[in-house]
Amino acid sequence: MSGIEHLVQGFQIALDPANLLMCLIGVILGTMVGVLPGLGPIEAMAIVLPVSIRFGPLSGLILLAGV
Repeated sequence: MSGIEHLVQGFQIALDPANLLMCLIGVILGTMVGVLPGLGPIEAMAIVLPVSIRFGPLSGLILLAGV
């Protein structure tokens, strides 16, 4: 596969509606934890980690990246 084909495949995976939903959920959870005093992104990822294990590896990583 050439570089362009890999790039197109990456966009297809990233723009999948389920993966976009995982990213949106991660952003919302990250924002909710981020407004709490004393909690930052590391703690938010630690809180969301058990939830992300239930999804597939790709969706779980996208969820954590959204945080």
